[in-house]
Amino acid sequence: MEEDDLATGIFVEAILKTALKIKTPAQVTIPVTIADFFMETEVGYKSAILETRRIRLREIRDEDLPFLFNCRNTKKFRLLLHHNTSIISYEAFCEEFATDSAAHQYQFLVEKKETGEPIGFTYVNIFSEQYKSCFINLFIDEPFENKGYGIDAFVLFVLFLFKHACLKKLFVSVFDFNEHSLSCLRNVGMKELVGNITTVPERGNILCFAADNTIVPNLVRINKILSMNKRTVFLTSK
Repeated sequence: MEEDDLATGIFVEAILKTALKIKTPAQVTIPVTIADFFMETEVGYKSAILETRRIRLREIRDEDLPFLFNCRNTKKFRLLLHHNTSIISYEAFCEEFATDSAAHQYQFLVEKKETGEPIGFTYVNIFSEQYKSCFINLFIDEPFENKGYGIDAFVLFVLFLFKHACLKKLFVSVFDFNEHSLSCLRNVGMKELVGNITTVPERGNILCFAADNTIVPNLVRINKILSMNKRTVFLTSK
């Protein structure tokens, strides 16, 4: 394991231990709009169909593996999201994916609703059943970056987790040079955990953001806007 990978692993473990100790406020009443969004049913993870006007989140299938393999070997994914920064073969990827899938409680492919074209994926990286808290990761392939697809996917996934997994606390870690992601996280209502910063050699500082279920009404509002408008224009700060 590379030194920077070890640093990242230590950081995530330290953040998790700290985060799980944070007390969450009493459960808030989720407005009827979120119930409408999920049709007031307890959806099964693999049967869930989550979509906005432009994108859909669905379960990952065998036919998606070539796309995921190509994403896995991109520099962006290897350096920002995975513990193993090496380029690997398809056979090794299939083994790695099977291992990762066993550890990741929820995984969704992100696809363009109109064409069914895969554009990314999202998953829970660390989940605590005891504290109902988790870290999530989201990857959008480079040709589809900065077009608002990530916001669609983030809002859908987080709403799903608060509803389906009874989530109480959400955490996201992001590098400080990723200005677009930082702006989006702040605008959807996530708060930076001041002091939870680590420096990864040759990469930069990783910041940690958190939110509890009081963020749900804002996400529902954003989801309604995303379902009506062609472009996401309100999430990027000047």
